[in-house]
Amino acid sequence: MVWSRVKTHGHHPSPRAGCCGALCGTKWYIAGGGSKKKRHPETWVFDVLESKWSVCVVPPSSSITTKKGLSMVPLYYRDKIVLVAFGGNKKEPSDKVEVLVVLQNEHCFSWRSAPDVDPLLYDDSPPSSRELADHLNNCAPLYSTSSVARSSLATTGENSSGRKSLPDSLLHNSNLGSSSLRRQFRQEEECSLAQKLQKPIDDDKYKDADDCSELPSNQKPRNDTHHSPDADAKAKRLGRSSSDINHHYDTKITNLVRRNMALEEQLSAAIANKDEAEKNLSLVIDSKDDLEKRLAERDREVEALKEKVTGLELAQEESNNLSNTVHAENVRLEREVAFLKAVMDETQKELHSTRGVLAGERTRAFQLQVEVFHLKQRLQTMEGRSPTLRKPQNL
Repeated sequence: MVWSRVKTHGHHPSPRAGCCGALCGTKWYIAGGGSKKKRHPETWVFDVLESKWSVCVVPPSSSITTKKGLSMVPLYYRDKIVLVAFGGNKKEPSDKVEVLVVLQNEHCFSWRSAPDVDPLLYDDSPPSSRELADHLNNCAPLYSTSSVARSSLATTGENSSGRKSLPDSLLHNSNLGSSSLRRQFRQEEECSLAQKLQKPIDDDKYKDADDCSELPSNQKPRNDTHHSPDADAKAKRLGRSSSDINHHYDTKITNLVRRNMALEEQLSAAIANKDEAEKNLSLVIDSKDDLEKRLAERDREVEALKEKVTGLELAQEESNNLSNTVHAENVRLEREVAFLKAVMDETQKELHSTRGVLAGERTRAFQLQVEVFHLKQRLQTMEGRSPTLRKPQNL
């Protein structure tokens, strides 16, 4: 058995130490940890089968999941996975407990401290308006004296379900984010409606049951004595109580309708905000694509510049080699020039001395020429005299 390195995909987390992990099925949830200079708040999830990293949730900086050395365990509850975190050390140790609810469809709620957890997040099957109408119909004998209120409540339950079908039709073509928002809104609305109506129904059920239990016992003496004043007073009191109940439930129904309309307006505003957020997201995605294209162009330009720099470096290296060669040649030529200068100086000295000798020789030659000229003249004079002297001898 040998450990081998796995090639992962997705956005990789930054290096960290002191983190905590919990394996839920094929997903490995990692929280906390950090380096010497920085804490990393993101809760990462690593898909073991796909070898892919992704960010599950980014808690606030005050969460204990941004600290080092925390403990984290998974809890499986129906279709939810609950991650429970405890402790951690940032500047001082912590004794807080936080939970993270992860659904099977990978939808994550934010980390919450244990006292602030909303119980609606853990309700698996909240009562619906249809179940509320069935409950009212089952309680028909107990509300025989307030049939108008019962029918009004049943109609309100059906109308509330009908009104909630309008946002459903508006959200039919939305994405998974809007469906999760609609499901959460429906759960909160149905639970609030059921909890607020269930309490007065349970309270009034026992009151009306007491009235109905007293009514058969009071009918016997009324059948026996048709003109009893107590029976008339009870009948009047029963009529007044039924009218009071009708008025009471009409007021409640009106308030519920108003609240339902306000919730529908809030839902429509949330849908509008969602559409605007989607538009902004599309704009951000487009700008991201443009930035990626620009970045790719910049990368290509950088590569071209790197190639140019490489060519310039090669040219500079060649020029350096040539300059070194030229420098060596210049040094050699300088040496030869110095040698030639020395030879020329010696030659000039010899030439100067030769010129002096030549001038002396020229002077001597001139003197010799003068002497030769004088000698020629003397010779001619001597030759001119010699015939006159020789003629008498010949005679």
